[in-house]
Amino acid sequence: MNNSRSLKGWIKIALFFAVITCLYRFGLLRIISFDFIVEQKESFHYNAISLSSVLAGFQFTGISILLSVTDKPRIERLWNYGYLDTLYRVSIIGIIFNVATILISLGLITIRICEHYLPKIVFSEIFTMVVSLAFFTWSIKELLFVIRKAKNDNSPQSKPDLTISG
Repeated sequence: MNNSRSLKGWIKIALFFAVITCLYRFGLLRIISFDFIVEQKESFHYNAISLSSVLAGFQFTGISILLSVTDKPRIERLWNYGYLDTLYRVSIIGIIFNVATILISLGLITIRICEHYLPKIVFSEIFTMVVSLAFFTWSIKELLFVIRKAKNDNSPQSKPDLTISG
């Protein structure tokens, strides 16, 4: 069962990237002009760095929450049966894309780039930011699942009755 859950998580991630690749390949993403961002110069790139830093921080926090609740029996079972693998993978991929956005933005701020390549690099910056937003949203969805399971584990019906009858 653990392998089938893990495989489903990988399939969802692969499908996400396949859709993005198809959109790009068939020109649906290339028709968008990013000239207005190129004209804004550095302000957009500073905002991209801020957004990506915050999102990466939240995803690190989500992973920390996940690791801190693994001592609960229900969460430990979810972990052992592979239910939490997708949350972990999605968060790590989101963090990677956030770091990529930060690095591209820093490069655009600090390095003088030929005007010919600038729109392509700005496209890369926006692409990594949009992908990181998508994975952030996905990780929030998965984290809410874990929180609901942890909350159910703390519900009154899961605790033993400690009343004294006399």
